Amino acid sequence: MSVQKSQMGIRRLVLLDIHAPKASEVLAAGELAVEHAMRSKQPHAVVLTWPEEAVVYGLYEAVRDNESTAIYRRITGGHKAYMAPGQAYIAVALPWRKSLEGLASIALGIASCAGGTYGVTVFGETGYIEVLGARSVEEARQCLLEALNVEKSVKMHVPRTSLQELATLFESQQWREYIYHRGDAEAERRREGGYWIRISIETTDGYVTGYWLTGVFFSAPPTEVYNVLNSLRGARFHELMLYNIELAIEKRIQFLGITSEDFMSAVRELYDAVGIRYYTR
Repeated sequence: MSVQKSQMGIRRLVLLDIHAPKASEVLAAGELAVEHAMRSKQPHAVVLTWPEEAVVYGLYEAVRDNESTAIYRRITGGHKAYMAPGQAYIAVALPWRKSLEGLASIALGIASCAGGTYGVTVFGETGYIEVLGARSVEEARQCLLEALNVEKSVKMHVPRTSLQELATLFESQQWREYIYHRGDAEAERRREGGYWIRISIETTDGYVTGYWLTGVFFSAPPTEVYNVLNSLRGARFHELMLYNIELAIEKRIQFLGITSEDFMSAVRELYDAVGIRYYTR
């Protein structure tokens, strides 16, 4: 077992000690680590046993019709993870770590050591890493401590009841089984490493009535891409709207796996398609 160590070094890592027998509670425990880290300004982590056979999608990828196992969705982007009972789930929240590229380097170090698929994002001033499908809890914990160069780790007991509200989100069908639809126009961009984004849009009389997004990539804040696209709903898709979207992407969102230009060029392609269709009626 070898690990690529981070150059950052952590003097003290708080490991949440929590009982999470359901898959939705395991995912919720990761977000609970974020909440504690944001309040205390100290790194927090959780390492738990995954309880069931399942596929865990990254935040942005729509569910495929042929899945034959339980479906869950995490708050970080990236590739989907096929999970088996007894594998480990790792989540770590790192205050003041806001670079997706830097977080991905740390996540890769953990995953290279313990196994698994990783996801990264940022909440405010706090970076967040998930690693799913590590070989065992014991190995995952050791790899986490080594990858982060932790000088001292301490346990903090957290009651299971604190997970209930967060777990409700991860249990909801609307969250887990997001489905992509092809609208009036569609645009896709692909990058090396299996990263991609696809956006479709639906219009009625020149007004945007719906949009859908799917893909494998990372972004931060995690749901901001949806907020940007949602600004189109009910509006005419004109050049001022394009400018506003471009400004929002530049100022408010980080991407990794794809680029901001990939996102914007896809939106421009949709604009060209919808504009031509609207004005030539």
